[in-house]
Amino acid sequence: MACDIITTDSLFEELSRRFKNLNQHSEKNGVVLHFKGRRPGASGCGCCGETAGIHEYIERTVHAGQINGIPIYYRFTQIRFKCPACGRTFNEEIAGLDSRRRISKGMERFIMESLGSSTMSEISRQTGISVASVADIARQYSERMKSDIVSGKFTCLSMDELYISNKTDTAIPNADVCIDPFHVAENASKALNDIRKSTDFGSKEDNKKAKKDSYLSASSLFKLSGAELDRLESYLGKSDVLANAYFSYQEILYFYKIEGYNEATDYILNWIIDTSELNIPALNKVVATISKWLDEILNHFKHHISNGKTEGKNRLIRMIERMGFHYGHKSMQAAIYAHDARQAKFRKYSHKNEYIKEAVANSSEKVAA
Repeated sequence: MACDIITTDSLFEELSRRFKNLNQHSEKNGVVLHFKGRRPGASGCGCCGETAGIHEYIERTVHAGQINGIPIYYRFTQIRFKCPACGRTFNEEIAGLDSRRRISKGMERFIMESLGSSTMSEISRQTGISVASVADIARQYSERMKSDIVSGKFTCLSMDELYISNKTDTAIPNADVCIDPFHVAENASKALNDIRKSTDFGSKEDNKKAKKDSYLSASSLFKLSGAELDRLESYLGKSDVLANAYFSYQEILYFYKIEGYNEATDYILNWIIDTSELNIPALNKVVATISKWLDEILNHFKHHISNGKTEGKNRLIRMIERMGFHYGHKSMQAAIYAHDARQAKFRKYSHKNEYIKEAVANSSEKVAA
């Protein structure tokens, strides 16, 4: 019977090239595509380079996934060669197939790409492969990705993800510890909020209004409307301590708009001196924290790395764990790696599409002109 199932799997294309005939028949487990009539071929020994002779034929059945819910299998004979010079035996190499697996590389790639967006059970239903096999593929993928990541050079550690001690240089000697701007600004914002809460704005009604407008003091000065600036000015006029704390916080926000390392160093040292002279207890704690982690804070101006991706990754991990995507710790790691790879691929194509749209728009303008 002729094959009426169309596939673009690389293993299917390779087998179609090596075999003359293809038959299709149904079995209890699904549809089998049986490749027959091998075309002649030879292989060289990887040890001595001599041309190896045929030692035996091995029949293999490989799971290639599902089409319309029907499991698809490839069945073919694989040659095992034997070198006449060194006596070594080895299987022929077939593109798209791992010699130790019973699934195609295309199906394995599909499983890895599905991790992080589908549960193990969903992937199992889509491919017809057991959940345990999907989890095994995920664990191996996790180990490969982990080895690639660990072998690289670290440039940043998030302050809230790892307790940084004096053993950091020993544990990760190639790392430059960089504290994210968010944590520094958050520390100063909390101090300002504590001062605002302790400030008496007059009547009970005035205190309620000040509480309702608490976002004004936490916002950048340049993002407020005219009416909001007027209200903020009235609140700051009630307390010199609050006013000084507010402008110290605004100076921290401006600090991260500086690009040069030397300029940032001079700016923050002057801020530490000026803020210390104010002698406000809540701000003194901020000064002490910034002074303690000054080198790590200034590393931001060397690498310009944001912690936004780390926070997003934490959210992704919690979502994966909550929805039960994983089948053990390593499988959860694989789901995270797969999600990152899919996002990188999406960004690549999005950038490409934007470039194409811009090129088409420019061409249209030239034609119109």
